[in-house]
Amino acid sequence: MHLLYAALAAFVAGGINAVAGGGTFVTFPTLTALVGLSDKIANVTSTVGLWPGSLAAAVSARDDLRRLPRATVVGYSVVSLAGGGLGAGLLLITPAKTFAFIIPWLLTLATTLFIVSKPLSRRIKARVAAAASASGAAAPPSASHPVAWRAAAMAMHLLVAVYGGYFGAGMGVMILAGLAVAGFEDLHEMNALKVLLAVLINAVACFVFLWGPVDWAIAGVMAAASVAGGLAGMGLAKRISADRLRVLIITIGVTLSVCYFWRAYH
Repeated sequence: MHLLYAALAAFVAGGINAVAGGGTFVTFPTLTALVGLSDKIANVTSTVGLWPGSLAAAVSARDDLRRLPRATVVGYSVVSLAGGGLGAGLLLITPAKTFAFIIPWLLTLATTLFIVSKPLSRRIKARVAAAASASGAAAPPSASHPVAWRAAAMAMHLLVAVYGGYFGAGMGVMILAGLAVAGFEDLHEMNALKVLLAVLINAVACFVFLWGPVDWAIAGVMAAASVAGGLAGMGLAKRISADRLRVLIITIGVTLSVCYFWRAYH
């Protein structure tokens, strides 16, 4: 039954990630409440189990990635690998009891990021429209930004990568915000790069977790189910109301935050 619960959660999470993002809000409570894993083991196992589904999404976005400057992709990729590895290493050395006290704050942060993701997306779209009307075409990342500005944006992405390797929920919204600050203006290219960077962050985290407390039986079942869910989600994305799904995910996030605060601090 534990494997069945994990497989169903991973399948649903894979579909949710393909449609709107936020699949961790399904897998994490399932692994802790129904499967019986500790918070730390559930987080590690969820990262490993959901990574193949994210990889499938990255493959589907390869055409948009080819339009980006190679140096830009390589630079962000290197920072993603470094930050993801650092975050995963910090998770491994965090005592399980300490992580149990940290998890409510991480869930609250992830939920807040998910809530603001839609207004953020609207602002980015407005910026893209303004840039397109001014130049007649979507521009690549602005080379006119000062070096200090670009360095600050890269430092921001490093912090996001560390967070992604440590916990990861809401990471996609944070990456998108950082790319907007860096001067990216094409939404399709931004989303494609976001998917690639998330895959790299989770990939190096999975590698670090080879020496961590992974429940490999559950992670293996989740890996297969997340790929199937991601493929199904890509097919259903155009037929499902994203707004209703967002409301459901936000409700789950708020509820989980309250429950985990009660459990940790009561």
